[in-house]
Amino acid sequence: MYKYYNAHPKNLRVNDCVKRAFSKGLEKDYNEVKKELNEIKRKVGAKTYQNNKVWKRYIKQLGLEKISFQAVKGQPRMNGHRFCKAYPKGRYILNMAHHLSVCIDGVIYDTWNCLDKCVYNAFKID
Repeated sequence: MYKYYNAHPKNLRVNDCVKRAFSKGLEKDYNEVKKELNEIKRKVGAKTYQNNKVWKRYIKQLGLEKISFQAVKGQPRMNGHRFCKAYPKGRYILNMAHHLSVCIDGVIYDTWNCLDKCVYNAFKID
């Protein structure tokens, strides 16, 4: 359900979850994604790529379908483990607690195992 993945061109472990998730999910070059996010970052006046305004606008531009997971009293929240089991096919950007990741065919690709983190929304990549 989890595979190590680092898209950073110099294989550095840095705070770049947004760029990693989109580059893997969209099958785009890391630097190309960085350039596209940088344009949005300037437009919205954000300081980082991780700013919600930046990545949410990018998702809107891409026209990705949103799947929400509301908390239900008495039931466990959706997390990476449950998401992988519930969505074993397809490509998704996962909006997790303070993190973005990517799930492809039931496997989360990231620089660390984030399977236990809550998934608030997923965005389906066609």
